[in-house]
Amino acid sequence: MKKLLLTLLCFGACCAHATTTILFNDSWADGGLTDGADATDIAWYGTTGSSALDSNSYTAANNFLSARSGTSGRGFHGVFASQSIANTGDKIMVTYSFTTPATVLEKTSALRVGFFNSNDATAQNSNVGGDPPAARAVVGDPIHTQSSLGSTDDGWDTVYGEMVDLDANYFGEGKTSNFGFKSKTSSVATGRLMNSTTGWASQGSNVDGAYTIAANKSYVGTFSIENKGGDLYDLSASISFEGTEIASETREGKTIAANTFDIIAFNHSSNAFGSTNSGGVADNGIDYTNIQVSFTQVPEPSAYALLLGGVAVVIAVARRKQRV
Repeated sequence: MKKLLLTLLCFGACCAHATTTILFNDSWADGGLTDGADATDIAWYGTTGSSALDSNSYTAANNFLSARSGTSGRGFHGVFASQSIANTGDKIMVTYSFTTPATVLEKTSALRVGFFNSNDATAQNSNVGGDPPAARAVVGDPIHTQSSLGSTDDGWDTVYGEMVDLDANYFGEGKTSNFGFKSKTSSVATGRLMNSTTGWASQGSNVDGAYTIAANKSYVGTFSIENKGGDLYDLSASISFEGTEIASETREGKTIAANTFDIIAFNHSSNAFGSTNSGGVADNGIDYTNIQVSFTQVPEPSAYALLLGGVAVVIAVARRKQRV
């Protein structure tokens, strides 16, 4: 009886334990921006148009994602299977490795990273010069899977989520780099995702992070959202250099725009990374060598109740047999 009880309790502990799944892990080993031969990759799109990313051929030659920005503010995004952090302890996290170009200028809110819920938003192509909806090439198609978007598109206005922004090369007297956490909770007619912070709400005052993103250096960043119960969430970010964490921050107990996500997005402000926005050149923006998104899930309370109920039934039956 004791052995049976111990076995059941051990089984229950295993079932109740949080599990972490790698949703994707893209190092562009197959040399493309599409969901290609690499079993762990996803497709990537220019949020602000196709010019936000260097070509497939350039990616194939270098095995990294080249984000073109330089003198322009530009962004890109990837799409993954929708995940809900609905239970206490659930967490979604992105880990991204990147190398800066030869030119990194002083800029606040230079690098932005965010999780979003596509909300079944559709591409409206509002930038085509006032053409009626029937004349727009991609009306009705999901905006997050479009490769032909322009620099603005009002389909992004109803895509909600959370982001963190990082400063670049921002140091010196009276200047300290920090993490800025923001939430987009309502529709704002900008036609942009993270290329504008109009309509974004701050998730608390910025705290000095005392880090530097400098030229010709490689870094690893993280951004996570964790359910802490009671409809409150922790937002966390960190940045590491040469294997050592140089700064991190957590905003605790925040309300968020959505707790279901299927988009990971990056944005680079103009005149922050690179001296040009031309394609296929080294000094045109950040190069990403790896992006990984993981999902940590805790079983629903109903699963605990079902498990404990099953244990109780087994114990009751075993005791009855012993009495007989």
